[in-house]
Amino acid sequence: MSSELSRRFPVAFDVTDWCRTPRNVLLEGSRASTEATLRRLAPHLRGPVMWMRRGAAFALPQGEVGALILRDVEGLGPQEQTWLLTWIDAHPRTTIVSTTAHPLFAFVARELFDAGLYYRLNVFLLSDADDIERFTHGTARDRSTRQMEARTVTGGI
Repeated sequence: MSSELSRRFPVAFDVTDWCRTPRNVLLEGSRASTEATLRRLAPHLRGPVMWMRRGAAFALPQGEVGALILRDVEGLGPQEQTWLLTWIDAHPRTTIVSTTAHPLFAFVARELFDAGLYYRLNVFLLSDADDIERFTHGTARDRSTRQMEARTVTGGI
């Protein structure tokens, strides 16, 4: 579905625009794709940045946090989801970047993931390899434009 929408409405997620007013981002895709995107986003996040590691005990940060990175949110249990939603309400200035290897809405539809939390986490949704590739490396049009600009600057055209 996302790929179909991307083809019909080719709007690239621009990290520069996003940095001006960071919003929560949900990354749905393979671990390699989401990790590449996290590496691209990390330098642009307002600090301090708190990374929640896979397999670590779920403990939300105390105090002010500029950004919270949550990996594998599909694995959060009902109590953890409730804690996270309460924490988000108490920290409205914190940007949350979350990842999942599976389409998270399917968990919402099966009532395994809180719908309210889902919509708070996916203000921006990058949901497949195409979206993540476009964000991480730019669209083909963006790449060709940059290449042409580079040739122009260096006298290659």
